[in-house]
Amino acid sequence: MLRFNQIYIFILAVFAVQCIQYDKAESLNYLFYQKASYCPRNNITNWECGNICKFHPSMKDILVYYNDTHAAQGYLGFDRGQIVITFRGSTRTLTNWIYNFDVKKSPFEKCQNCSIHSGFLKTYNDIKDQLLKNLDNLISKYPAAPIIISGHSLGGAIATIAAIDIQHFLNERSYQNVIKEVHTFGSPRVGNQAFAEYYNQLIPQTARVVNNQDIVPHLPPNKIGYYHVGTEIWLDKEFNQQKDCQPFIEDNSCSKSVKSIVSYSFFDHVNYLGNDTGCKAPFSEVICYLESGIEEGCVDQDLEEIISKARNNKMKLLFLTQEYLQN
Repeated sequence: MLRFNQIYIFILAVFAVQCIQYDKAESLNYLFYQKASYCPRNNITNWECGNICKFHPSMKDILVYYNDTHAAQGYLGFDRGQIVITFRGSTRTLTNWIYNFDVKKSPFEKCQNCSIHSGFLKTYNDIKDQLLKNLDNLISKYPAAPIIISGHSLGGAIATIAAIDIQHFLNERSYQNVIKEVHTFGSPRVGNQAFAEYYNQLIPQTARVVNNQDIVPHLPPNKIGYYHVGTEIWLDKEFNQQKDCQPFIEDNSCSKSVKSIVSYSFFDHVNYLGNDTGCKAPFSEVICYLESGIEEGCVDQDLEEIISKARNNKMKLLFLTQEYLQN
């Protein structure tokens, strides 16, 4: 006989299957919300970030939060009848981000026996007070508006932690707003199994989009106690859903089936739904910035030099990541 909590989880799973129906056009909306989070703060506040902002021309009441300790940034706004909350990914080069990938966990006090990535928690705590204060202000203006949350890469991890805090925040104040969906792109694993189970019970309406052979969702690895949350949406090379992944668990037949270290892709991490994931549009600039480790002057560099450096650094990252996954 099923215990009560097993029945509860089963009901949530059924609800999630009904709730998380992947729609590429809607996913693109989430992608462009988070793309704007990579833009300069003044551009976000004034909603002047070129075609990225023009994708959602009705966005208003924008509130930006930022902390330079770990370069945490994001914004809230109101668009299409919804409160939009999004978080920026890392502004460091991908090389440095993986190299400095501290896998130590810290206790997460919202649930019993839960622990999460210490670095992710520190980054979230940097902007937590700003986020909740701004959310409170926005809810006072839109007291019944549903809330959507998004983020890419490190921003996806921060969005995961924030979603729990936001749900508790809403419950404690008896607000009528509900979290409609959490929609992340290329998120790493955030916490231990107890954290993942608690998250899935609290916020089952979570779509975790993984592009083909994106490397970051494989980190930190399961074998050191990290687990994914939500329902995976695994995309193929044409950005179509490859298959229906099982909700709430890491389906071994989805992105987890990519096991060869040489198959992991950095390009897939910065290319979702045919668009780069940052504020700059041209792929050459993004790849130069994220893979070559060049902080400035990417646009003026010779393309062959960029490709050469990207290839060399990619091989270094492959060996580094292979060693990391084996330890």
